[in-house]
Amino acid sequence: KVRSYGELSVGGPFELVDTKGNIVSTETLKGNWVLLYFGFTYCPDICPEQMELMANVTDIAQNEHGIVLVPIMITIDLERDTPEVLDEYVAEYSSKIVALRGTEQQIDDVCNFVPVLQKQGTSIR
Repeated sequence: KVRSYGELSVGGPFELVDTKGNIVSTETLKGNWVLLYFGFTYCPDICPEQMELMANVTDIAQNEHGIVLVPIMITIDLERDTPEVLDEYVAEYSSKIVALRGTEQQIDDVCNFVPVLQKQGTSIR
């Protein structure tokens, strides 16, 4: 017997830009399985590990199960993560990873559609 309590409410419409200036939105992604990651290129610890994991999961899903995923990294560091920096960063992990950015409001809107904790770190000197 299956019981259901309420509805799962994850996701919502968004529109961001990739490193080449192309718009990527919920409309352009319709019909695709999306693997979504929020991060930033100056993250020394967690992000590189998670980017490798995302690249590996994408390859395993396709090679072993025939499932094509669209891996997406959305930056939360709009000041330092320029399109050029993002392009170089994701290329280190997989050419399949799509890096996205937008305005601060656009990123906040996407973060509100999925459970995301966004916190700016502090420098330790």
